[in-house]
Amino acid sequence: MLHRLLALPALLTAALPVVAQMPDSTNAPVVAYGQAAIGGLGSTFSPLTLTELRGITDNSRILGQDLSGHQEQLLVQGYGSVSIAMDLGLVLGRRVVEGRRRGPELRLGYMFVPGTITNTGWSRTDRAVYDTLTSAVTGQAYPVDSVRTSTITAGLRASFIAFDASLLFRTRNPDRVTFFGGIGAFGGAAFNSEVVVEEHIDRSLESASGHGELAYQELADEDRSERHAQTDGAWYGGYIPLGIDLRLGRRRGFWRMVHLYHELRPMVTFRDLPGVGVRGGVGLQGLFGLRIDTSY
Repeated sequence: MLHRLLALPALLTAALPVVAQMPDSTNAPVVAYGQAAIGGLGSTFSPLTLTELRGITDNSRILGQDLSGHQEQLLVQGYGSVSIAMDLGLVLGRRVVEGRRRGPELRLGYMFVPGTITNTGWSRTDRAVYDTLTSAVTGQAYPVDSVRTSTITAGLRASFIAFDASLLFRTRNPDRVTFFGGIGAFGGAAFNSEVVVEEHIDRSLESASGHGELAYQELADEDRSERHAQTDGAWYGGYIPLGIDLRLGRRRGFWRMVHLYHELRPMVTFRDLPGVGVRGGVGLQGLFGLRIDTSY
């Protein structure tokens, strides 16, 4: 199903020249362009509490331990990932000079974020007297401590796909370089969701020397992990598209229709986590793309 969704905009883009030649009234919208872009998306994310994580991890043995002595390591969370966007653009304006259509644009498409992860972590270090060393020269005793450090992480992983719509306004279209901006919204699903819980236990012996230095002896480490599948939820929000567009050719022909563009999308994002509720954040998506525009 997902690969069909990814292929749909490409097929529609290939049909743009045919659509552009169809008759239309001066007030009717016209499909003007298709575009595809790749970039990155990053967003903040409200932390999940230990109680919330325990509630969605099916009685995790790692999180089910007494963690009252552990210190939380990550107070601010976020996620980032590669992102892909594909869109079709409809020009809403009237027919102008030489049959070119230009006005406000309604852009419809989707964006895909293949994988994100947010982590919450806790750590605890325990020390206990293991042995005592006595200097053969001075007779001074030096304690040897057994040090045990437990580090626990709980990572919430998911992929996102959302359909989006935006209203754009662009500067004069005869120019090779144009700028655009507007407002947009998106809504879709978080899927392939899971919580990965891991614990790393580091053991060592620590002793003091007569020169104020510490000596360490590493012992065997211990690792264990758990995976807990999650119910898919919703992902939605709003953004402000801001960008610059470069048309590759000035004369009539294929290269006049080819555009390269760079777009930034400051956004507000929300994710609905079943069993937890809605978590919000602010983010930024940056895209570099190729656009085929038949309206010039």
